[in-house]
Amino acid sequence: SEFVLRARRSPETKRLQRLAFCLVGVPFNDEVYTPFLNGIMDECQNQQFQLSVQTLQLSSDGEVILPPALRDGNPDGIILSGFVNDDAVVFLQKAGIPFVVLGNYELKTPVVSVRIDLRRAGALIAGQLLDRGHREIAFVMVTLKHAYERELLDGVREAHALCGVPFSDANLLSKGGAFTPPLPFLEPFLKRNPRPTALVIANTSAADGWLTELCAAQIKVPEEVEIVSLGSTASAPRNPRYNVLNIGLERSGRLAVKRLAEMADSSPIGPSVSVLPPLDWLKANGQKQVAG
Repeated sequence: SEFVLRARRSPETKRLQRLAFCLVGVPFNDEVYTPFLNGIMDECQNQQFQLSVQTLQLSSDGEVILPPALRDGNPDGIILSGFVNDDAVVFLQKAGIPFVVLGNYELKTPVVSVRIDLRRAGALIAGQLLDRGHREIAFVMVTLKHAYERELLDGVREAHALCGVPFSDANLLSKGGAFTPPLPFLEPFLKRNPRPTALVIANTSAADGWLTELCAAQIKVPEEVEIVSLGSTASAPRNPRYNVLNIGLERSGRLAVKRLAEMADSSPIGPSVSVLPPLDWLKANGQKQVAG
């Protein structure tokens, strides 16, 4: 699918006029990328840039297939997300199209990128949980295959090390790629002794799905267990012990547009930018100290 935002332009407008938000191998109905798109749209409207969206398909040998609109020099630059790897990055560099990578990826090829400082997020989350008395903190994820969850886990481990509290591998739970069903995954863990008093869940969609299915199966999460997940917006707590942390994906989308404009102006720009809003939400919620 494709849409275009058009606006009247002034003679002073920067050289970047048309840009595309492209997802590699991911359709735009994937809600994970919606916050990025919202931020990109907001900044394009502010800067009076034209915006199109495009899914970039991959060939059988893994190469990016460029649609005619991109091959013919329209747009002036690309914001790239989705299944981004070094092959896709090298291909676009050879094509001569300016681009900014949006999201957390482990790339060997130097690129201009906008990342979320997920290691710091994990360290701050776990650090505050430890400060409030939690000693059995579990990290729940879909898979460690992606940098998003690996970096968050690194931060959780870092906070434990700074506080002198061991992080047991028994408290590292991986679903191996599937979001559901959670019962063989979470139910035995919630009955463990010692039982975890805090769950850090890397993905809000996964957290919501798992908790919904547990509820449907009449499996109750113990009341003393505090749950923290990462999302794109700070929403009202599902209950007093379940908080969703806004990690600023809309802000990242806006920043990616600005970085692309700087590239078009030949302004100096660093290879990577970390973005993370303040984590004050933890200070306002769940202040109850955990025994033990």
